[in-house]
Amino acid sequence: MKLLLTFICSFLAILPSIAQEKDTTQASKEAIFQSYQQLIGGKWETKGKWNNGQEFHQEISIETELSKRIFTVKTYDYVDAKQFDNAQRNYGIRAWDESTKKMKFWEFDAFGGIITGEIIIKGKDIYHIYEYPSPKGKLLLADVWIYIDKDTYTFKVCEFKDGNLGKEYMKTTYKRKS
Repeated sequence: MKLLLTFICSFLAILPSIAQEKDTTQASKEAIFQSYQQLIGGKWETKGKWNNGQEFHQEISIETELSKRIFTVKTYDYVDAKQFDNAQRNYGIRAWDESTKKMKFWEFDAFGGIITGEIIIKGKDIYHIYEYPSPKGKLLLADVWIYIDKDTYTFKVCEFKDGNLGKEYMKTTYKRKS
Protein backbone atom coordinates (compact mmCIF):
# COMPACT_ATOMS: atom_id res chain seq x y z
CA MET A 1 0.00 0.00 0.00
CA LYS A 2 2.83 2.37 0.88
CA LEU A 3 4.41 1.71 -2.54
CA LEU A 4 1.11 2.49 -4.30
CA LEU A 5 0.73 5.71 -2.32
CA THR A 6 4.30 6.72 -3.23
CA PHE A 7 3.58 6.03 -6.91
CA ILE A 8 0.35 8.08 -6.83
CA CYS A 9 2.07 11.00 -5.07
CA SER A 10 4.95 10.88 -7.59
CA PHE A 11 2.52 10.83 -10.51
CA LEU A 12 0.54 13.76 -9.09
CA ALA A 13 3.79 15.68 -8.61
CA ILE A 14 4.77 15.35 -12.29
CA LEU A 15 1.23 15.83 -13.66
CA PRO A 16 1.52 19.65 -13.83
CA SER A 17 4.75 19.37 -15.85
CA ILE A 18 3.08 16.96 -18.30
CA ALA A 19 0.16 19.37 -18.75
CA GLN A 20 2.56 22.30 -19.09
CA GLU A 21 4.54 20.44 -21.79
CA LYS A 22 1.36 19.99 -23.83
CA ASP A 23 0.54 23.71 -23.50
CA THR A 24 4.10 24.64 -24.57
CA THR A 25 3.75 22.59 -27.77
CA GLN A 26 0.47 24.32 -28.63
CA ALA A 27 1.92 27.74 -27.80
CA SER A 28 4.90 26.97 -30.04
CA LYS A 29 2.59 26.14 -32.93
CA GLU A 30 0.65 29.38 -32.46
CA ALA A 31 3.84 31.42 -31.96
CA ILE A 32 5.25 30.04 -35.21
CA PHE A 33 2.07 30.81 -37.14
CA GLN A 34 1.96 34.30 -35.62
CA SER A 35 5.61 34.92 -36.52
CA TYR A 36 5.05 33.84 -40.11
CA GLN A 37 1.89 35.97 -40.39
CA GLN A 38 4.16 38.96 -39.63
CA LEU A 39 6.08 38.21 -42.85
CA ILE A 40 2.98 38.30 -45.11
CA GLY A 41 2.60 41.37 -47.31
CA GLY A 42 5.09 43.01 -49.63
CA LYS A 43 8.48 41.62 -50.54
CA TRP A 44 11.49 41.33 -48.29
CA GLU A 45 14.79 42.47 -49.81
CA THR A 46 18.41 42.28 -48.71
CA LYS A 47 21.77 43.07 -50.24
CA GLY A 48 24.89 41.96 -48.45
CA LYS A 49 27.95 39.72 -48.59
CA TRP A 50 28.88 36.29 -47.40
CA ASN A 51 31.93 36.15 -45.13
CA ASN A 52 33.98 35.02 -48.16
CA GLY A 53 33.13 38.31 -49.94
CA GLN A 54 30.62 36.88 -52.43
CA GLU A 55 27.63 39.18 -52.94
CA PHE A 56 24.21 38.21 -51.66
CA HIS A 57 20.99 39.76 -53.01
CA GLN A 58 17.56 38.29 -52.41
CA GLU A 59 13.92 39.19 -52.63
CA ILE A 60 11.47 36.98 -50.79
CA SER A 61 7.69 36.92 -50.78
CA ILE A 62 5.62 34.80 -48.40
CA GLU A 63 1.97 33.83 -48.83
CA THR A 64 -0.49 31.54 -47.08
CA GLU A 65 -2.29 28.55 -48.55
CA LEU A 66 -4.94 26.06 -47.39
CA SER A 67 -6.87 28.17 -44.89
CA LYS A 68 -3.70 30.01 -43.87
CA ARG A 69 -2.15 26.83 -42.41
CA ILE A 70 0.67 26.47 -44.96
CA PHE A 71 3.14 29.17 -45.95
CA THR A 72 4.76 29.30 -49.37
CA VAL A 73 7.96 31.23 -50.00
CA LYS A 74 9.32 32.42 -53.34
CA THR A 75 12.94 33.52 -53.37
CA TYR A 76 14.54 35.53 -56.15
CA ASP A 77 18.32 35.51 -56.04
CA TYR A 78 21.53 35.22 -57.98
CA VAL A 79 21.27 32.20 -60.26
CA ASP A 80 25.01 32.20 -60.87
CA ALA A 81 27.98 33.94 -59.27
CA LYS A 82 27.97 36.77 -61.82
CA GLN A 83 24.61 38.54 -61.89
CA PHE A 84 21.20 38.98 -60.33
CA ASP A 85 18.65 38.57 -63.08
CA ASN A 86 15.49 38.58 -60.95
CA ALA A 87 15.10 34.84 -61.51
CA GLN A 88 13.30 32.65 -59.02
CA ARG A 89 15.89 30.55 -57.27
CA ASN A 90 13.91 28.78 -54.54
CA TYR A 91 10.39 27.72 -53.73
CA GLY A 92 9.70 26.89 -50.10
CA ILE A 93 6.94 25.39 -48.04
CA ARG A 94 6.47 25.80 -44.29
CA ALA A 95 3.85 23.63 -42.58
CA TRP A 96 2.89 22.23 -39.22
CA ASP A 97 3.50 18.46 -39.01
CA GLU A 98 0.77 17.15 -36.77
CA SER A 99 2.49 13.76 -36.34
CA THR A 100 5.68 15.26 -34.85
CA LYS A 101 4.08 18.42 -33.40
CA LYS A 102 6.75 20.53 -35.12
CA MET A 103 6.83 23.19 -37.82
CA LYS A 104 8.86 21.90 -40.74
CA PHE A 105 10.12 23.40 -43.97
CA TRP A 106 11.09 22.26 -47.43
CA GLU A 107 13.17 24.43 -49.76
CA PHE A 108 13.50 23.48 -53.44
CA ASP A 109 16.12 25.31 -55.52
CA ALA A 110 16.47 25.90 -59.27
CA PHE A 111 19.48 23.56 -59.41
CA GLY A 112 17.63 20.48 -58.09
CA GLY A 113 18.61 20.84 -54.45
CA ILE A 114 16.19 20.15 -51.63
CA ILE A 115 16.74 21.26 -48.05
CA THR A 116 14.43 20.09 -45.27
CA GLY A 117 14.43 21.14 -41.68
CA GLU A 118 12.59 22.33 -38.62
CA ILE A 119 11.43 25.79 -37.59
CA ILE A 120 11.66 27.01 -34.01
CA ILE A 121 10.79 30.35 -32.47
CA LYS A 122 12.80 32.12 -29.78
CA GLY A 123 10.93 35.25 -28.74
CA LYS A 124 10.12 37.00 -32.03
CA ASP A 125 13.07 35.40 -33.86
CA ILE A 126 12.55 32.64 -36.43
CA TYR A 127 15.11 29.80 -36.74
CA HIS A 128 15.21 27.47 -39.75
CA ILE A 129 17.39 24.53 -38.63
CA TYR A 130 18.73 22.10 -41.25
CA GLU A 131 21.59 19.82 -42.22
CA TYR A 132 23.83 21.13 -44.99
CA PRO A 133 26.34 18.96 -46.86
CA SER A 134 29.95 20.16 -46.71
CA PRO A 135 33.33 18.65 -47.63
CA LYS A 136 33.82 17.84 -43.93
CA GLY A 137 30.44 16.12 -43.60
CA LYS A 138 27.03 17.48 -42.76
CA LEU A 139 26.82 20.75 -40.87
CA LEU A 140 23.82 21.69 -38.77
CA LEU A 141 22.96 25.24 -39.81
CA ALA A 142 20.42 27.87 -38.82
CA ASP A 143 19.00 30.60 -41.03
CA VAL A 144 17.83 33.07 -38.41
CA TRP A 145 15.42 35.97 -38.89
CA ILE A 146 16.06 38.26 -35.90
CA TYR A 147 13.15 40.63 -35.33
CA ILE A 148 14.02 44.35 -35.30
CA ASP A 149 10.60 45.85 -36.12
CA LYS A 150 7.59 44.95 -38.28
CA ASP A 151 9.49 45.89 -41.46
CA THR A 152 13.06 44.88 -40.56
CA TYR A 153 14.87 41.67 -39.63
CA THR A 154 18.56 40.92 -39.21
CA PHE A 155 19.30 37.69 -41.09
CA LYS A 156 22.14 35.32 -40.19
CA VAL A 157 23.38 31.99 -41.49
CA CYS A 158 25.24 30.23 -38.68
CA GLU A 159 26.25 26.83 -37.44
CA PHE A 160 23.83 25.55 -34.80
CA LYS A 161 24.72 23.31 -31.88
CA ASP A 162 22.96 22.50 -28.63
CA GLY A 163 20.36 25.22 -29.27
CA ASN A 164 22.98 27.93 -29.78
CA LEU A 165 24.34 29.82 -32.77
CA GLY A 166 27.96 29.15 -33.67
CA LYS A 167 30.24 30.18 -36.52
CA GLU A 168 28.60 32.89 -38.64
CA TYR A 169 28.75 32.65 -42.44
CA MET A 170 26.66 35.69 -43.27
CA LYS A 171 24.82 38.56 -41.63
CA THR A 172 22.58 41.04 -43.45
CA THR A 173 19.32 42.95 -43.02
CA TYR A 174 15.98 42.24 -44.70
CA LYS A 175 13.65 45.20 -45.26
CA ARG A 176 10.03 44.98 -46.30
CA LYS A 177 9.25 46.62 -49.66
CA SER A 178 5.69 47.48 -50.66
